[in-house]
This record gives sequence, structure tokens and C-alpha cells, in this order.
Amino acid sequence: MIILTRDEARKLLDSLVDAVDAQQWELDNHIKNYGEWFRPARVEYMRDVLNSTRRMIEILSYKLTHD
Repeated sequence: MIILTRDEARKLLDSLVDAVDAQQWELDNHIKNYGEWFRPARVEYMRDVLNSTRRMIEILSYKLTHD
């Protein structure tokens, strides 16, 4: 088990939010430059990673506000 301080958890949350911004930019840029159907497996993977990161943000945010 890994234990984080609240400050460490907040910093991690901030980093995840930044990562979502970067991931969304990359996905939007890919679609704008190449279209959604160019390398569809890559687009699907990018969406999956983005959704996974968003879910981790939700979990961490919940834990920070309810513990």
C-alpha cells in the first residue's frame, strides 16, 4: 500500500488535470490534421487513455473531499 499526504495527492491531481489537457489537445490535433478515421486504432486508444485519466481524476477528487 502506498500512502500519500493530502498535499501530495493534490499535486498528483493537478498533474492529472494537466495530463488531460495535453491528451485532449493531442487527440483534437490528430483529428483536425488527419481526420477521425485516419489510424482509427490510435484515435480509440487516445480516447481510452483520456477517459481513464478522467476517471482517475474523479476518484482522487472524491477521495480528497470525502476522507
